Amino acid sequence: MKLLDEKGRLFGLINLIDLLVLILVVAVLAGGAYKLTRPSGSGAGDAGEKATVLALVSNVSQYTVDAVTVGSTVYDPTSKGHMGKVTNAEVVPHRQPVPTADGPVLMAEIPARFDIFLTFEAVVTVTETAVRCASYDLRVGATVTLGSRDFMVSTTVLRVDL
Repeated sequence: MKLLDEKGRLFGLINLIDLLVLILVVAVLAGGAYKLTRPSGSGAGDAGEKATVLALVSNVSQYTVDAVTVGSTVYDPTSKGHMGKVTNAEVVPHRQPVPTADGPVLMAEIPARFDIFLTFEAVVTVTETAVRCASYDLRVGATVTLGSRDFMVSTTVLRVDL
């Protein structure tokens, strides 16, 4: 028995192009089924542990200060995973080193710029290697982007309390 017959059918059963189209349709259906049935992995619905995370939002304007409010729900803009709720937002003037005329460098307040110490409650998954929330490993010094309906900020994790 030949691989292709005189009509171009594979083993005399199905046309080669029809077979390729059939394989493509099955692959698309399998991919769609996988996407719909896989667990989300966002941490929102998982029965994980609660953690309190303190993060620093540095050198922002008054507009950002006004947008960050206690009670806001924050999410991971990359994975769209739920991260938690803002429980506290302490605003302090932004300070940075400024050289003086006589030589020493002093920490001076920068007008109209602020730092926000943002505390949020998160549902996390704790493993031997990391404390994970949405797509982030929450470690001191890690940069985490938080989004909400009203703001999106880049933060530096200062503390994670389980």
